[in-house]
Amino acid sequence: MTAPPEAGYFGEKLAEGWRLVAIEWERGAATSGPSVEDIPFGLRVASDWPALEENPDEVQVLLLMLEVLVQDGPLSTAAPEDQRSRLPHPRQRAVDANGPVLSCCPG
Repeated sequence: MTAPPEAGYFGEKLAEGWRLVAIEWERGAATSGPSVEDIPFGLRVASDWPALEENPDEVQVLLLMLEVLVQDGPLSTAAPEDQRSRLPHPRQRAVDANGPVLSCCPG
């Protein structure tokens, strides 16, 4: 679409028996400055700088969390497992009602 639909367009379609299934918005390329994004958990900036590479410590934590999920356990059990195995804690930890958990999923 190059222009938004007329004011009564959706009403007309509904009256004809159509039902709205989806609306998708797309924005053109940003024109202001470089974009800044958080580095995903499990990755780090590579020594050759513009690329990302796996962070072995964080990948180990992700694998531990996946193992807990595969065993159909709650992720809250991953923190005690993590502490018992003495994995490094490269990122800031968050505290919730279940105790300390890794803040690998920023929200």
